[in-house]
Amino acid sequence: MFIPRIRSCHTLGRRLRTLLRVIPALLPAVLFWGCSSYQAPTVALHDIRLVDQSTEAGRVDVRLEVRNPNDEPMPLHKVTYRLALSGGPAYRSFRFAEATVPQNASRLVTVPVILPVTGAAGAFQADADRAFKFSGKLSYQAPGQLAEALFDTGVRVPKASFAVAGTYHAASPSPESTSPD
Repeated sequence: MFIPRIRSCHTLGRRLRTLLRVIPALLPAVLFWGCSSYQAPTVALHDIRLVDQSTEAGRVDVRLEVRNPNDEPMPLHKVTYRLALSGGPAYRSFRFAEATVPQNASRLVTVPVILPVTGAAGAFQADADRAFKFSGKLSYQAPGQLAEALFDTGVRVPKASFAVAGTYHAASPSPESTSPD
């Protein structure tokens, strides 16, 4: 009776070793299988405008329209961006989105950008048309408990890239844009 137990332990050990070789190969497919049908959001420029200005800095609000093509709400996490203005330096920063886009809908996300004013060669001037390029990444959370756990631990943080360009007119601040969303 003692010999059959050794054989069964040996067989169990061999099966366990085989299983341990197979699991790492299958793990990525299992982890991301549930997230594969979830589509990334689309990001488009709604508008860009100067909302406040002092002798030291100005605040430009870039409003992005974020569209969720999925059947589940999409929590937005962070916008990492770069704003380049013609004739001036580029500004890089990030902003926590603090928003959720409803299922199959869109939502405006305001990204305030603080630009220093440095005389006539500054980042922007009143009554001047300026070409700009606003680009970056928007991180969001996919649905499901596994996706949430992977997001919270930083293992998988899905991102949607965007890049918009155009011209804006740096007129006086808009009074309606100073109120919170």
